[in-house]
Amino acid sequence: PAAAPEAKRSKTRPSSSWAAREAVRALREACRQWPWSHAEVAAAAEWVKQEQEGLSENDAAAVLQLVARLDGKGGGSVAAAQEAATRILEESGCRGLDACGAAIGLWAWARARRGLQGIIPAALQARLAELAPGCKPQDVANALWAFAKLHWEPQSGTWNALATRAAEVAGDMKPQELSIVVWALASLGLRIPDDSQLGTALLRAVSQSSGYFEAQSVANLLWGFGRLAIMEPPALLIDASLLSTLVRRASQLATDFTPQGLANAVWGSAQLRAEPTKVAQVVANADISLLAAEDVGVVCWSLGRLGLSDEDLAQAPLQRAAELAWSRELDWQALGRVDYAVRALGSTAGSGKAVSRIRSALHRNARSAIEVVNAARGELNDGAVAFLLSAWAGKKFPDLALRGDLPAEATRVLLVDDTGVAVCQTLREHRAKVSRWRRFCQGLREGVAWPSPRRSGGYSAAVVRLPATKAALELALRAVAPLVEAGGTVWLYGARAEGAHTMAAAIKSPIFDTASLVVEHQGAFSVAKARRSAAEAPACEMQDCEEWKELELDGQQLQWRVFPGLFAGGALDVMTAALLAVLPSPRGRALDFCCGSGTIAAALLLRAPGMRVDLLDADALALEAARSNVPAARSFYLSDGFASLPEQRCYDWIVSNPPVHLGLQPDLTVLCELLATGPQRLRPGGFLWLVTQTYVPVGCLTTAASTV
Repeated sequence: PAAAPEAKRSKTRPSSSWAAREAVRALREACRQWPWSHAEVAAAAEWVKQEQEGLSENDAAAVLQLVARLDGKGGGSVAAAQEAATRILEESGCRGLDACGAAIGLWAWARARRGLQGIIPAALQARLAELAPGCKPQDVANALWAFAKLHWEPQSGTWNALATRAAEVAGDMKPQELSIVVWALASLGLRIPDDSQLGTALLRAVSQSSGYFEAQSVANLLWGFGRLAIMEPPALLIDASLLSTLVRRASQLATDFTPQGLANAVWGSAQLRAEPTKVAQVVANADISLLAAEDVGVVCWSLGRLGLSDEDLAQAPLQRAAELAWSRELDWQALGRVDYAVRALGSTAGSGKAVSRIRSALHRNARSAIEVVNAARGELNDGAVAFLLSAWAGKKFPDLALRGDLPAEATRVLLVDDTGVAVCQTLREHRAKVSRWRRFCQGLREGVAWPSPRRSGGYSAAVVRLPATKAALELALRAVAPLVEAGGTVWLYGARAEGAHTMAAAIKSPIFDTASLVVEHQGAFSVAKARRSAAEAPACEMQDCEEWKELELDGQQLQWRVFPGLFAGGALDVMTAALLAVLPSPRGRALDFCCGSGTIAAALLLRAPGMRVDLLDADALALEAARSNVPAARSFYLSDGFASLPEQRCYDWIVSNPPVHLGLQPDLTVLCELLATGPQRLRPGGFLWLVTQTYVPVGCLTTAASTV
């Protein structure tokens, strides 16, 4: 929100009563003891509830802080005290809070994982912006920690005020507070205001306190400085002397690290390009046997990134990774990171015993890990469909029942991006006439770039499977709205992991009304329902949604056609740029596999104008953009993988930046097909060029493909 909403009360609350202050003090004392007594905490919370009318806003913020530290424990009395404190802040709009109260209030809100719902987060931010000049060091650290935990970038005014104050008090911050500030800046990806002097103040304060940092603080600092350094452009850089000091401190405290703390410290050291042997010493001093799959993957990746020349220095984490791989405990991302390390270390340290042993373990683990990922994607879709059908049944959600929305046998329904048969079958059982719009190919069934209007009349309803991105959802609704008759129903369905809990907000517009959202009892799936309003929705054709941008490719400015939701949005993404930077001079016939809007194909033709280049993608809309962007290409194939490519068609080059996610969810089916089938589409001596993130286990999968 742009500003805190108006409070219900016109004035702030009066000062707290003596009894209310004593009740809060009692709760604080009860929470301070460890292990804390359930009876004492419950009694103190009950006292707070009884004295709630005497609580000031700062008292209420303190109560929220204490309750948050209990992590949901304490029973009904604690919940009632939390509810009373929340009500006080809601009614007053937080206007009576001082700087400390506003900071701990936001801290408590984040610690309790309460999200950004309601008026309190916005009110607290507005209060912090106003009171930032008076914040103490701990207030600054608490506020920034809260923003980071909420994944909520502060508004520019709030951030500028906090940054200025942080620079002023950095020298007075405790070591833990300094580490929290650096961690929060990195987590949020915040740019340090030019006029705040915050970067200089933080580096000076960290240098002065370097001998006093505990293990968690060192981990936060190295991770935070590492992440700030790799931002484009770097947000904050530390010098070699401070880096060496922090790594040395990490080595001294290695036995105190948690597994995640060790992984964060080593990862940050690698990003900052610390001395490899010193980082390896940190790992050697730690208890590697405690590392779980994710952490051992990060540690191994970091050592590979540093390019250790002595394989023995990496033996312990590699052996731990091998143990987890043999027991099939490494997930696909951990596999990818360890595989990267093995190849990086193998290039500098040869084929030692540790490297050879782990390669065997990784290949054994790889296929099962990939199968789990791809199966999970199918289970997610099946769950979303099942919840939609249960909502339509009307047993638990009468307002979403299908019966009242399909009143006549002639009802016409548009089914959008549904990949199965259950939804269509259910609609036809209700005597609906179903038309489909699928953008993406599925097997040998072709996708269609844009839905066709009915020859007579519109659709009575539309059912939309949640697309991969917010932009793609907005595009789909823009295409569907003019095709649905006034008073018709539009359903959206999907999984929370795909962002389905935000669907209702996407369909609130003059074109849709009475939008409602129902969430499955465990929160995993959602169904949204809206009524097509009487407002006119202008006819929308594909060309009405196109966007023309400028793309700089190999030093040339190209006019580039894109549509909302297409990969990279018409820009040159960092991975494609990395691939193009290492390609040799192209030759022969090439295929741009998963071409999107055609960036790779266009680059090949710029470098070799007479080259024969084909483009292939499963997205019909993306291929429409590519046709405009790469008119010199020989052929365009709308195909699910290689399914629709002519059987005898082979290439000298296949070049690809293959998708490994579908929206927010990992999906490696395309990559697996590319590695399994791609070599069969190469001419003798041909090359398959591809780029992925280093956490994708391409090395394992490539080795498994015997034709590569």
